[in-house]
Amino acid sequence: MVGRIAQASQDRLGDVDPEPMRPLVRTAVVRTQTMCQATRRPTGGMVTNKTAQVDGLNVFYREAGNPATPKLLLLGGFPASSHQFRNLIPALADRFHVLSPDYPGFGNTDMPADFEYTFDRLSEIVEGLLERTGFHPFGLYMQDYGGPVGNRILAHHPDWLEWQVIQNSNAYEE
Repeated sequence: MVGRIAQASQDRLGDVDPEPMRPLVRTAVVRTQTMCQATRRPTGGMVTNKTAQVDGLNVFYREAGNPATPKLLLLGGFPASSHQFRNLIPALADRFHVLSPDYPGFGNTDMPADFEYTFDRLSEIVEGLLERTGFHPFGLYMQDYGGPVGNRILAHHPDWLEWQVIQNSNAYEE
């Protein structure tokens, strides 16, 4: 699976302008080093909190930026939710159309007792959200749980990936 994703990324790299990624990497480094609130003020609009119905669940997500700009999907990790990106999203909204979901059982997304909380199932819900909102193709930032979730989505839709940033994540099959 990882080999297919890497090949898809390499195949698509020729079609992607790496310039939009430079501010993201710079912002991520500054955010990581300082662990403080991002200093850039957005010009791309306010962060909106939304929900969408996916497989009978109310899935919460944060969205900001102009839909005409490159898309950036932020997939976070345990035990956080999209709230972990509350300062990063507005800092990137002037350059990217940003979306960050809460997984089932995390943050403001439904937490049904009979839900199968596996990476396969979490990725199916996020994939459904992306299909429902038309949020693809995209750049992908994966951190912690975001890696197994994002890699599963990319295995189904390698054409959705334009570029990626991986931080403190892993790749394996359950």
